[in-house]
Amino acid sequence: MTPDVPVHKPTQRMQRHDLPFQGGHVTWRCMGKGPPLVLLHGGHGSWAHWVRNIQPLSQDFRVCVADLNFAEADETFARLNALRLA
Repeated sequence: MTPDVPVHKPTQRMQRHDLPFQGGHVTWRCMGKGPPLVLLHGGHGSWAHWVRNIQPLSQDFRVCVADLNFAEADETFARLNALRLA
C-alpha cells in the first residue's frame, strides 16, 4: 500500500449511498466486488482514515465505509450513540 495515495483517487471510483436510519441518514461509500468488508473508524475519526486501504482491499472485497464522524450524516444521526447504532 502506497502511503501517498491522495484522498480523491479512490473516492472518484466509490459509490455513495445515503441510507435512511432512524429518521435521518447515514452516508456509506463502497468500492470493489466480492464478499462484503465493512471498515469502521474510531470515535473522532473519519471514513477517510481508510483511504489507503480501500483500493487494495477492493481488489478482493466489496469495501464499504460509513461516515460515523457525522461529517456527511445529518444531525438526527449525529445525536445517536454507539449502542443505538449497533
